[in-house]
Amino acid sequence: MGGHNFRKELLKYDFIDFGIYSHNMNGEKYLYNLIDNLENGRNPTKLEGIIYKKNKKIIYNTVQKKQHYDFPVPDFDGLPLDLYRFEPPPELREKGYKKKMLLLPYFFQQGCINNCIFCDASAHPRLALKDTEENIQDIKFLSHKYKCKDFFFLNSSINSIYNYAMEFSDMLKEENLDLRWSDCAMFKNVDSKLLKNLRESGAISLIWGIESASSRILKSVRKSIDINIITKILKESSTLGIWNGIELIAGLPFEKDEDITATIDFVNRHLPYVDYYHLNAFQLRASLLLNYPEKYGITNVKKIKHPYFLFKFDEINGLEWEEKKGQIQRSYTLLSLATEQVNEKGYNAHLLFQLYEHFNRDKRRILEEFIKLRKYTWDLE
Repeated sequence: MGGHNFRKELLKYDFIDFGIYSHNMNGEKYLYNLIDNLENGRNPTKLEGIIYKKNKKIIYNTVQKKQHYDFPVPDFDGLPLDLYRFEPPPELREKGYKKKMLLLPYFFQQGCINNCIFCDASAHPRLALKDTEENIQDIKFLSHKYKCKDFFFLNSSINSIYNYAMEFSDMLKEENLDLRWSDCAMFKNVDSKLLKNLRESGAISLIWGIESASSRILKSVRKSIDINIITKILKESSTLGIWNGIELIAGLPFEKDEDITATIDFVNRHLPYVDYYHLNAFQLRASLLLNYPEKYGITNVKKIKHPYFLFKFDEINGLEWEEKKGQIQRSYTLLSLATEQVNEKGYNAHLLFQLYEHFNRDKRRILEEFIKLRKYTWDLE
């Protein structure tokens, strides 16, 4: 069991033996060490990052706060990978496309340094990056071993550091591996040159975090982005043939009707350049906002039992919790309706990657085919 909230479970249940915790982003390493010790008959109770029960007491083994992050190379041996391969829909098979496609996850960054007050990364702002040469060697190794050309990168943002993203895309281009990949991206640390480089290195899809198109809300959550710059980047990205996804958060603290309207207007203005919206309802969670609520305008924070919300809170000189909860739900409904015309085609990463391979990265044709085949998108979700 991993995470932070399992002390009671360790005491309550005899079938839970160990927990893993990490304040330095090395949870995967600690889990690996635990498994390695157990498999080789060694006692794991002295390992760093391990939690266990002894004489009805919970023992937390020390974790070094400052430590190099170890990025493990994914190992999929033992998995029935044929079951993970996506079979082309009948319409594509009729066009002569019969290849099953495997989409592999991989990441080479941990953390974020942007300090958006609602994000869990803001509680511990830091960024660890894997050496670029190691990234390329890992990707080449995985591509060859598993006969895979398609990768789903799981980084907080491909362009957290501009020069790092440029170096990575340069090196990937030099290898001439003919790969396709997707990742998250931010509207900082990006320009036309980098966008072109990312595309040429194989980027077919980028998910951009906007959260809200209201300048007032963006400023209040410490995510100040110029909407005009966002528009310019999305236009360039789409023109290059990149599938643009946008993340939105409904009901951020102190959101008002005019802020919702600003986001709806943004959706309507960007119909030609945005291909899918990933919409979330605001949830107070581990973050600067939770750690320093009064500083950022909320009060009376209490943990609650709820299918979605972890904490309730009141806005200082704003809405009390019951009203705020209703406002979050209303905002989510309005933004769902606004993005419906974009999202009705659905989203399936496997199908998207397959179409990019089959139609030679012609985004217009890919979008047309994606809409035709959207029934497979919904069947698979």
